[in-house]
Amino acid sequence: MPGQIFRMQDMSSSELAALNRERTVILLPISPLESHGSHLPLGVDFFNAVYFAERVAGLIVENRPEYDVVIFPGIPLGTQVYRLPGSVRTDAITLYKTIRAFGQSVSTWGFKYIFILSGHGSPKHIVTLESACLTASRKFGIRMYNLSGRLAVKFLRGDFIYRI
Repeated sequence: MPGQIFRMQDMSSSELAALNRERTVILLPISPLESHGSHLPLGVDFFNAVYFAERVAGLIVENRPEYDVVIFPGIPLGTQVYRLPGSVRTDAITLYKTIRAFGQSVSTWGFKYIFILSGHGSPKHIVTLESACLTASRKFGIRMYNLSGRLAVKFLRGDFIYRI
């Protein structure tokens, strides 16, 4: 049976337990609610993170049909946000601990592949996610990556200029 995309909040614990631990990818969108000015919704970064997760899930099952994907509900959390009304801020330590704890929880269930997706481009946010993923990977024996960090680096290097 080709790979399927699941939404964690819609699954039962029995359905989760039935997934192949070696052939399941876990996706977690995380970005803050943040004001980017009066013309945009507060959820721009958050909406992007959720979109990235859905898009990546589709690409995984399309290109690696032997894998299933579980998309977690997005977490509206981030660091280094604009200090404007509607922006929800947290410090880097809280963000780091949240991502590390997520990796620890998922590892106790036996899953090994976790991708974090963010639509927030602040350097502190990206570095915090990268650091938490690296620590969780080493400490809990998983492969946890912040995919958005790699995209941000490519964007800043100018790798997407031809598309713009």
